[in-house]
Amino acid sequence: MSELAKVAHAMVARGKGILAADETTGTIKKRFDTIAVDSTEENRRAYRDLLFTTRGIGEHISGVILYDETLRQKSADGTPFAELLSRQGILPGIKVDAGTADLAFCPGEKVTEGLDKLAKRVQEYVKLGAKFAKWRAVITIGKDIPSTTCIAANAHALGRYAAICLAHGLAPIVEPEVLMDGDHAIERCEEVTEWTLNAVYEALYVNRVTLEETVLKPSMVIAGKDCARQASVAEVAERTVRVLKRCVPAAVAGIAFLSGGQSDEQATANLDSMNRIFTGRLPWPLTFSYGRALQQPSLKAWKGAAANVAQAQALLPNRNGVTTDHAMWPGGKPRKPDVQGSNCMRDCAAEPKLASFLPDFARNAHGNLAEQNRMVGAQHGADTTRPAGAAPAATPAAPAPKAETPAAIGLLSKNGCIACHAQDNKLVGPSFRDIAKKYAGQDDGVAYLTGKIRAGGSGVWGAIPMPPQSLSEAEAKSIAQWLADGAKK
Repeated sequence: MSELAKVAHAMVARGKGILAADETTGTIKKRFDTIAVDSTEENRRAYRDLLFTTRGIGEHISGVILYDETLRQKSADGTPFAELLSRQGILPGIKVDAGTADLAFCPGEKVTEGLDKLAKRVQEYVKLGAKFAKWRAVITIGKDIPSTTCIAANAHALGRYAAICLAHGLAPIVEPEVLMDGDHAIERCEEVTEWTLNAVYEALYVNRVTLEETVLKPSMVIAGKDCARQASVAEVAERTVRVLKRCVPAAVAGIAFLSGGQSDEQATANLDSMNRIFTGRLPWPLTFSYGRALQQPSLKAWKGAAANVAQAQALLPNRNGVTTDHAMWPGGKPRKPDVQGSNCMRDCAAEPKLASFLPDFARNAHGNLAEQNRMVGAQHGADTTRPAGAAPAATPAAPAPKAETPAAIGLLSKNGCIACHAQDNKLVGPSFRDIAKKYAGQDDGVAYLTGKIRAGGSGVWGAIPMPPQSLSEAEAKSIAQWLADGAKK
């Protein structure tokens, strides 16, 4: 595995996610305005210092996306932020795009800029300690949009950005965000998301991007925030994963969702649901790359006052959803996600062992399961005619063969052999008559057939194997002797 692939996989390590702290100067000002704090360089530095010095943050955060200004800043003790994060096992990342601009001849649509001199900037960021990069494209859903022009332009920019980053030492996060602004239905969002992701991965291929060295940061498939019908958590999970499975190659290191304007609780619950429903069934890990959804409780508690730092830090580690109680990853307990920072982050309860069961009202809804097994090999299945935990009913003895019928025929019926073999015609396996002809007159025929009946075998009569049979040696020998004697009725 290449060094950049190791970085990409570390970003989506189990039990960890990415903290997006790359707000531009304009965006962070809007956040600070909500708590009546001036957006000065020192206040911005102090706030990021609060986040990055939180005790134990490295246990739950794999990487932090920084803004250009933040990457160049230092903690209160003079340690550069990139170094401070690295000491805690957190990968420092950097936002490298230059924001969006109006797309010519495409009213209401944007294209992300910043490819000019990107290679030079990437080289500088590597020297400053960055390990990965992020580039955000935005796709708007509205009347007659998005256009093919918009999808193609943004996909091309993402492909060029990713290639430049890989060429100069940064693992790229590819972020095509389908905005939730508008009143569009979830079905329309699913359609546009699939279109966008297909275009993006075609552009990455054209630009020779190594997918194992990349992480995808998509938006979830969700209805527009003004839509009258808001989908359930389960529907969001199902539609989102369906699109990912259709569009995202298995080679991609992982998927880290953006929150995209969802509330703290909504973003957490939707990711939680995906990991519950699809645990063990996807080629890539699903985690988060949240900004506001992780920081909001801490920002409100801080209020720009040094005296509130401890209180604000106490909220941050619990907000990222990685306790077993959150179930952001497989193995969590089935309870409501904690969005107030109240659950433990250490010494959590052991992962429960789960087993399937049938509720009482459904035990015998479709007949006795014990009677619906294939009549070959060992039998498995509960006797659903009896209460759970009750001892299984005794297996009725096979009807005794008629006096003139050889005992072997009764054994064949009792042990299900007639499901695959008939007296004179081939079924799944050869007929008893054909077996008798093959081994007629052989001195060791009875011993050989006895062993084959008990151990099973393949390749003698075709490609379909015969499974081992649970017969005693005496029973198997009785059948073998009957075959050697010509398999007479």
